[in-house]
Amino acid sequence: RRATTAEPTTRRARVLVAGCGSGHQVAVELRTYAHCDFVALDCSARSVAAARRKLRSVLGIAGFARVRFVVGDILELDDGSDVVGPGFDLVICCGVLHHLAKPAEGLSKLAGVLTPGGMIQLATYSRISVESWCFVVKGFMHSATSIKHLYDEAGEPRRLPRREEVRAFRREVL
Repeated sequence: RRATTAEPTTRRARVLVAGCGSGHQVAVELRTYAHCDFVALDCSARSVAAARRKLRSVLGIAGFARVRFVVGDILELDDGSDVVGPGFDLVICCGVLHHLAKPAEGLSKLAGVLTPGGMIQLATYSRISVESWCFVVKGFMHSATSIKHLYDEAGEPRRLPRREEVRAFRREVL
């Protein structure tokens, strides 16, 4: 949104990070949009808690205070709700929309919470993208202390991980 001299800005610009996950995207955007307030939204309470812990440990008090963490669903965003408030000048949704049961409805909901002149920054995965980083993730998984025992010498999985192994891997990664 562009402010003009005829229309003075009385509030800070607002940014929604829809599907904040572990908080990495929020941290990146905080540096990019240094004078904005953020809402970090994710449907997973665990992800929101991890994002809050991660950002609290790396941000100063002022930076951390610019982020409101919310557990919620993109498909339930409603104009004028407590989360949406006056709307968002920028909505960032990277690597999330294609996971929704109704991606088109999700995009419509995100567009519906924009202020006049607001913008959406959207990214989805493609087969080419996945193929470009998949080997890196597999390499990490084969060497991760918490789960490397799940792979044989050829790098093939021996079995599916148990719940406690998944939790240990998440702790190692996050």
